[in-house]
Amino acid sequence: MLSAAEALEWGLVSRVVPTEDLDAAAEETARRFAAGPTVAYGHMRRLLRGSSTATFAEGLAAERRAIVDCGATADAGEGINAFVAKRPAHFSGARGDSPRTPLEGR
Repeated sequence: MLSAAEALEWGLVSRVVPTEDLDAAAEETARRFAAGPTVAYGHMRRLLRGSSTATFAEGLAAERRAIVDCGATADAGEGINAFVAKRPAHFSGARGDSPRTPLEGR
């Protein structure tokens, strides 16, 4: 049996919390993911799930489609705008047109 400390040391988990703090830590992690670029997270999960059965060419094609789809979201523009402005991003999870970014037109 592997202890929590060993799992952390081996890199199998990213964080270990006391049992009494587990619910609060799980809720905080869930909130952080929910506030992120959810379209991109969905593509990452699908790509990872399919990576063990896809050929190299199929994997590259799936990645290309995911990049195009993610790049067309409002979250993509928000991420770039936030990076340029050196502020935290505020993702909406919205699909649709990406807002113009400060990098466009350069």
